[in-house]
Amino acid sequence: MNKVSDFIKKERVFSIMQYFEALKFRPKEQFRVYEIMYVRAGTKIRKGKKEPTLELAFKRLTEEEIDFLKLNLNKFKMRINNKDGRIYEFMNL
Repeated sequence: MNKVSDFIKKERVFSIMQYFEALKFRPKEQFRVYEIMYVRAGTKIRKGKKEPTLELAFKRLTEEEIDFLKLNLNKFKMRINNKDGRIYEFMNL
């Protein structure tokens, strides 16, 4: 199961960031990159005790996840759309 569909089923809040990348030796050739942004919970040991932590995590989407996203764009709200890319947000409202 892919992370996007898993987060939708669990009704987790997350965002998808779409932006453009280019190779240094071919700057005019750009391709789209999709990454998922979400809050990841973890633990850190401080002074011998485990403490809960939260961190912003990023993961590049696979082709399967991108296809799933494109088929389910109606579940997302577009927050940013400009020449640099787009940000889609999924909220369990």
